[in-house]
Amino acid sequence: MTPLARSAGVILLLGLAYLQGWHALWAAAGRASYRGAGLSGALYLVAPAFYLFFRGALQPRSEAWAGALLLYGPALLGWWIPPAIG
Repeated sequence: MTPLARSAGVILLLGLAYLQGWHALWAAAGRASYRGAGLSGALYLVAPAFYLFFRGALQPRSEAWAGALLLYGPALLGWWIPPAIG
């Protein structure tokens, strides 16, 4: 796999672990609302990481796409988007 696909796999696993940990804390506290910019940012981070990882796994000989890192743009903006909108 390409280095981009490997790094996307690491980001995918870390993002999913963060989301699972956040949901476990949310369920343990019994709260009915989603709060925190980290949650929105992580939600927007997991989708492009999933795409880039599996694209590299299914097409290992394809060239690195120059605009691949632009897929992470919404994840950077997700930290400032209100959680209710995200």
